[in-house]
Amino acid sequence: MTQASAIMPCPTCRREVALSGAARPATFPFCSPRCRTSDLAAWADGSHVIAGTPLSFDAYADDPGIDQMMDQMMDQVMDQKTDRS
Repeated sequence: MTQASAIMPCPTCRREVALSGAARPATFPFCSPRCRTSDLAAWADGSHVIAGTPLSFDAYADDPGIDQMMDQMMDQVMDQKTDRS
């Protein structure tokens, strides 16, 4: 007697997706690259959102250290881009 593999529905199209083993797709939890991309697009265009009050960065506008912090963050990002080239 073999144990049935665990499955779940693809979050986008509801097709069955294996949770583990050789049948588990590289795009897990999605069944395909198309479903994964469709989900990403929904987040990007605002169709998917996380419930709650949006954050406001106005509270930090008068903080004198915010510009320095942002400059440091941008320097780190640019350094990472340079390292990958």
